[in-house]
Amino acid sequence: MNHSPWHSEKTTIAGSVKPSGDASLLALWVHLDTGFARFDLPHKGPVFIGRASNCAVYLDHPRISRQHARLVIDGDNLTLEDLASRNGTSGPDGPIHMGNPVMIEAGAVLSLGGVPAVILPVSAAASPANSQLVAPAGVVVIDPLMQAVYEEANCLASGNISILILGETGVGKERVAETIHQNSARADKPFHRVNCAALTESLLESELFGHEKGAFTGAGEARAGLLETANGGSVFFDEVGELSPSAQAKMLRVLEEGSVVRVGGSKSRTVDVRFTFATNRDLETEAQQGRFRLDLYYRIGAATLRIPPLRERIADIEPLARMFITQACARLSKSNVQLSANALSALEKHSWPGNVRELRNVIERAVLLCRDGEIKETDLPFTRAAKPQGAPGTNEPALASTEPLGDGESKESLTRALLSAGGNQGKAAALLGISRATFGRRMDALGVTRPRKG
Repeated sequence: MNHSPWHSEKTTIAGSVKPSGDASLLALWVHLDTGFARFDLPHKGPVFIGRASNCAVYLDHPRISRQHARLVIDGDNLTLEDLASRNGTSGPDGPIHMGNPVMIEAGAVLSLGGVPAVILPVSAAASPANSQLVAPAGVVVIDPLMQAVYEEANCLASGNISILILGETGVGKERVAETIHQNSARADKPFHRVNCAALTESLLESELFGHEKGAFTGAGEARAGLLETANGGSVFFDEVGELSPSAQAKMLRVLEEGSVVRVGGSKSRTVDVRFTFATNRDLETEAQQGRFRLDLYYRIGAATLRIPPLRERIADIEPLARMFITQACARLSKSNVQLSANALSALEKHSWPGNVRELRNVIERAVLLCRDGEIKETDLPFTRAAKPQGAPGTNEPALASTEPLGDGESKESLTRALLSAGGNQGKAAALLGISRATFGRRMDALGVTRPRKG
């Protein structure tokens, strides 16, 4: 079963603004449920935003009112006014009200009824829609670093070479793999995912290659494997560094020969599959040190994409946070919650050991805890100040929380995850996207001491 959160069709713009004269200098980007939609803006004049069909920026979204907001453009001057919308309009400095238009700047992140939006110069908006990229729901591509990643993914999508996606846990490697599939000629074919760390070696082989009747106890009938059922489509291998040596050898044969042999069988079956792989490990070093097959590394890494961690793409934090607020409010049946300036500042300063996954969890917790309809800095779990090093009353030095987090393998990354989780090993493991047992083993191997509470 395909659990993809994507829609198969490309993002469409129902009523984009028709600029007069020269090409538009600004574009409004709105993050709808199907991804980003781009609306070119005129050089001058009012632009009405809403769900009514006569609005220049037509947004068919349940949180958008028929006449939601009015944007007035006069050269470099931009003003935004709410039009008594049901779910409100906000700018960087808070709510915007009817009869009180507010000056905004290009690059400012807006909230239209909780729907994230941003106005960018067209020259700086080298974004998915410029190259007809299918944008995934829940993916924000505002920061130039992420724009570059998705542009490269779009270019690679047209080929068939294997792609290795590198990045820390929680940065969105699977979403990039989905981007590649949905922008390829295989978009109407299956897209399957395999978590290499979640399956035992025997189960992994049966799942991937299938088995013949009687191949093992309980194999009452023959069954095609995942690679056969994905024929013509794509398969994404997450945490490929966790593959056993035996599974690595079999995967190499699949890549080289384009065929599989079911467990307990002898017949070779041809498969046509596009492969993408992901890992948070330094796979090149592991291959050179004999912990991963070097020949397999060269085959899966024909092209490499590196996803920057969230702390390096600060421009994505606010739109992501606002999107997660909207999603949490809808899921919890709460009215729209605002994000205070102090809370946003704290979010942008945090080192995000668990990246986007951690941000989503932090926002959902804050939506549950906040009062008066606004998330404040005190609603965030990491705003409790750490004790200074050598502070009276403790023999334990303070844990630094501002250094970048590694890939889940270093002592520093484990320590910072523990700090962010308040010393709870289960929560720290979740931030890094690994199991509690794996986290414990890595703590023991690296000599990490659990921080004291308080």
